[in-house]
Amino acid sequence: MAVSTPRSSAAAAAAAFLVRRESERAVQFVKYHGLGNDFIMVDNRDSAVPKVTTEEAVKLCDRNFGVGADGVIFVMPGINGADYTMRIFNSDGSEPEA
Repeated sequence: MAVSTPRSSAAAAAAAFLVRRESERAVQFVKYHGLGNDFIMVDNRDSAVPKVTTEEAVKLCDRNFGVGADGVIFVMPGINGADYTMRIFNSDGSEPEA
């Protein structure tokens, strides 16, 4: 018999948010910590459209029911000769100003 812990329940709930209804595939991500901040990073170099919506980003960043993070960073396709660009959603779904 498996014992469900709050952490495993939260991880399972967060994983459920990542399943895109259109494609029925999970979005893979990693979580990085540094200097008191933590971000979820998604490799999005294959599409100019983020794999996670702003609403899903808010749910993922929730520290009680999601993965918990200060924001989501998308590694996007490069432009003007750059290898890649990035797009960030803050934990409230907003995008930081440049």
